[in-house]
Amino acid sequence: MWSFRRVALLMSPLLMLSCASTTEPQNDYYNPFRPGGYVELEVQRGLYRIEAKGERALGDPYASVRALWHGRARALCGAGAYQEFAVDETAYGSRNDVFDRLIAVRTGYAACAPLSLEQAQSIVRSKGWPQ
Repeated sequence: MWSFRRVALLMSPLLMLSCASTTEPQNDYYNPFRPGGYVELEVQRGLYRIEAKGERALGDPYASVRALWHGRARALCGAGAYQEFAVDETAYGSRNDVFDRLIAVRTGYAACAPLSLEQAQSIVRSKGWPQ
């Protein structure tokens, strides 16, 4: 017979693990209980496809993901000199109740200097990737 105490002891570690968060945004991207994070893919040296997601900000729902996206682009490009292109911003999950939650997503490419924007776009086209 399963007692309440036994069930509670078995379920408490699972509950704690499901709510656990790392402080690493890259890992949090895949955690359904965390609204923010990023993933990136190195297309070629100096060219990255970055996707950032985050919970909406008041007024501008994309402000938090723009900041996260640009921060990651600066980190990847070293000195911070980069150009962005093929950027798409979308949002999903809106509800009109007290649990209203809108997740914003920003996807695009960062071309680090000295790679020119034209060179980066040509590389992406040659690979048949989304533009």
